[in-house]
Amino acid sequence: MTVALHTGMRRGEIFSLKWFDVDSVRRLLQIRESKSGKKRLVPMNITVKTLLSELKRKSEYVFPSPKTGGRLDNIKRSFRRAVAAAGIEDFRFHDLRHTAATRMADSGADAFTLMKIPGHSDIRMTARYTHATDACGGRWQIWMQILILVTYW
Repeated sequence: MTVALHTGMRRGEIFSLKWFDVDSVRRLLQIRESKSGKKRLVPMNITVKTLLSELKRKSEYVFPSPKTGGRLDNIKRSFRRAVAAAGIEDFRFHDLRHTAATRMADSGADAFTLMKIPGHSDIRMTARYTHATDACGGRWQIWMQILILVTYW
């Protein structure tokens, strides 16, 4: 969950992540199997870099299945238990991706960055993640960037 929350990666992208996709020096994760079929690089913040550096390499996969050591396939049951234990209602794994994109927007990421890091193929999808209210009033700048990209792209 930490990787999804801090990178905006999809569940399948996290499950498919292999150790040779992790570049700790440049602090990048390479996504080889994305929803769009395109490869992309995702930056790691210090939280993700630290988490990955503390993991033992038991498999070629960064997060292997505890049963097979192969690609992790399903975490629905453990995710539901964690959400219930946290006292959260109506929360899906994909909400972590949404939160990551919203945090990027809140920290001042431009519209192009908000599109590229999560791997959106259409800038209009990015607009969905910039809905939160910015206490500093800078949200309109992102909306203007999106409007310009949609208009001229």
